[in-house]
Amino acid sequence: MSVKVVRAYLDDTGNGTVIRGAIDIDSLKALEVGSYQREVQPVTTLQKIKRGYAQGVVPDIFLSMRGTKVRRGQNDGEFFLLDPTFIVDGLQRVTAAIQIVNDPTATTRPNVGAEVHLGRDEAWEREMFRILNLERTRLSSNVIIRNAAEDCSSASALLKLAGERDFALRDRICFGQNMRREHLITAVTYLKIAGTLHSRFGASLSSDVLAIVGGLDRIVDGQAGKDGIGERAFRENVRTFFIVIRDVWGLSQITVRETCPYIKYGFLHMLSLFITRMPQLWDDDKKRFRIERDVLKKMEQFPLNDPTVRDLCSASGQAEKVLYQMFLEHMNRGRRTNRFVDHQLLASLGGRPVTEADNGTTGVVEGDEAQTA
Repeated sequence: MSVKVVRAYLDDTGNGTVIRGAIDIDSLKALEVGSYQREVQPVTTLQKIKRGYAQGVVPDIFLSMRGTKVRRGQNDGEFFLLDPTFIVDGLQRVTAAIQIVNDPTATTRPNVGAEVHLGRDEAWEREMFRILNLERTRLSSNVIIRNAAEDCSSASALLKLAGERDFALRDRICFGQNMRREHLITAVTYLKIAGTLHSRFGASLSSDVLAIVGGLDRIVDGQAGKDGIGERAFRENVRTFFIVIRDVWGLSQITVRETCPYIKYGFLHMLSLFITRMPQLWDDDKKRFRIERDVLKKMEQFPLNDPTVRDLCSASGQAEKVLYQMFLEHMNRGRRTNRFVDHQLLASLGGRPVTEADNGTTGVVEGDEAQTA
């Protein structure tokens, strides 16, 4: 069965003949799959591609025809590929497009752009598959966040804040493909910390940056008749968080980010989690937080130079829980009233005091005090 290409033209690249155009949707099933290909990816991956087709932002697929037999159609820009035509790059895109075509409820038709290389063989296809999939630089999530600022209020607010003259991390957040020497954190870390800081409002703690952006948009703008906290409060909370980092531990003196424990994601995540879970740090309207001088002083005394603490700041998983527990215990040490109590942690333990068996460190709330603080 031939493959029909529409809105197409011939292009002599100097390294072979190429047809550029779009695959007619009735020809999608005629495309062949070589043994070098990966398996079809999970439904979640295909769903993302389908959304891309709906928005018209799916890249062209890369095809190879093992032969040179081509027939022009009756219409302008119409070609028929008469030799076997193989998918080199784009199997998931073709699979998603076929599913859309077969879905009677679909409201859009996929436009499958293609670049077809003529007169190739399997050895060439295999090498191109390796180059396109192994050596290709994957688009950084930092760039995705930057681009999301065009349509998403939370990403827009974070991007604008990062460029403000008085922002503690101005010009020190990476929104590009690669970090530079002056950057201290990535846009991904920046976004995740904003998400954790506002998780008391239901913000997403997903690893998917666009899911976090979507969750933060609902926090900022509101949803289902519920008012959001507003962009101003959102920005001020993030601004205040990094002012705390600057004023308590310092930022201007950092020259090598790899050796600074309090700028690592583990520590920033722990601190933002502590802030969001402590109701006494939030104003009466519960939309903004502020930290009094005595609390800042206690934070400054946390032993960041302790080798164990430094290692925990760079670790993940269970280590994050241990670091959080150590910090909570430190903040409560010597504090007789208005103690910091993580009610979420207490609830997960059935209301009993935290012990070494729970987090690998000493408890931070003891006896009846844990119930009444």
